[in-house]
Amino acid sequence: MGGPAWRHGGDGARVVADGQATVLVRNAEVDGRGGTDVRVGADQIEETGSRLACRAGEQVLDAAGGAAIPGLHDHHVHLRAVVAARRSVDASGVGEPAAFDQLITSAANATTGGWLRVTGWDEHRAGSLDRRRLDTLAGLVPTRVQHRSGAMWVLNSSALQAVGADGCDLPGVQRDPDGAATGRLLRMDGWLRGRLAAAGAGGDKSGFADGLAGYAAWCARLGVTGFTDATPDRDLADAGEFASLSAAGVLPQRLVLMAPPGVNLSGPGLSASGRVTLGPVKIVLDDATLPPA
Repeated sequence: MGGPAWRHGGDGARVVADGQATVLVRNAEVDGRGGTDVRVGADQIEETGSRLACRAGEQVLDAAGGAAIPGLHDHHVHLRAVVAARRSVDASGVGEPAAFDQLITSAANATTGGWLRVTGWDEHRAGSLDRRRLDTLAGLVPTRVQHRSGAMWVLNSSALQAVGADGCDLPGVQRDPDGAATGRLLRMDGWLRGRLAAAGAGGDKSGFADGLAGYAAWCARLGVTGFTDATPDRDLADAGEFASLSAAGVLPQRLVLMAPPGVNLSGPGLSASGRVTLGPVKIVLDDATLPPA
């Protein structure tokens, strides 16, 4: 099955990995043969056959004739971005600028005492976006909107002031001919993440853990038993947090972390779960920062 055994709670909603018990799946299709029982252990298939005897205390699932397949692996995901996106306003379904305007204005009016985070902006359907348009739509509510590519954020004036982007001289801060920041930040996720945390808009570890647990459970119900997180600018602290969350059972799936040279899991407790490993190094060739010929 390619991953740990999944045990469903009585309400069918909670999914956890159980390293001790086995699960008996009845009436499954295996290699085209129907009516097959499959006994799944923590790390491997233990037994297949017809009408296998149920062990004492063993969880039994009825496959109802469905096919038993290997656990699925998502080979390219950004788990932090996924968790954040699930807590954001989704603009990917917007088909015209007027609908985008209404979406942002309504979301800003419903935001009390915090930041507004929007994902999925597409300039071809929602129109061009800069700080001035966002100021009109969101007012004083600090607002950040992510381009559908994930490579750009657009911030309104309140958000730019909160993170100090107006005075930032990094090349990713786009400026108009007069030198004023347009609100567009290109390839500045790492910088923005640190500034948001300092401004109190980066979320906390418990919030991320709760969101990750919910996403992991949803994926497990779909048969996903592994992820490869392809975030390119990972550091040791990030890798260590994922390893700790895995060891705590927050993330029951196996996890491969792409990481730059120098990041490892050899620190105390970092490899305790055994389900987190390091994968290949991801090299991003950006049009604006191509290596020399």
